[in-house]
Amino acid sequence: MLANTKSVLKVFLTEDKRMCKNYHGVNKVISISRYMLIFSFVAVVICLLVSYPYAELFNMPTQISAHILTILFAGSLKVAVVALMAANKEGKNIARRISENGEACCTH
Repeated sequence: MLANTKSVLKVFLTEDKRMCKNYHGVNKVISISRYMLIFSFVAVVICLLVSYPYAELFNMPTQISAHILTILFAGSLKVAVVALMAANKEGKNIARRISENGEACCTH
């Protein structure tokens, strides 16, 4: 009986460590996604300004590059939003599972 209790306890501790590691990984993805979102938004705005209202101030290769980069940065903006939404959802699921077990959220 004691050996069985130790093995069950070991499984719970391993599960808790894995959830904590996942929780920290999710927080890292959220942080990176936020920075990527801000950078992509600023880059799209700059590219749009170079492409349209201030186009006469830039030569043709710069305008072409700005048009192409507008599309690329808009795509990275969408990826950042999707990653942020998915990470937030996963973080809430992990926090819910931890709170259902009656344990404090991961603090290390």
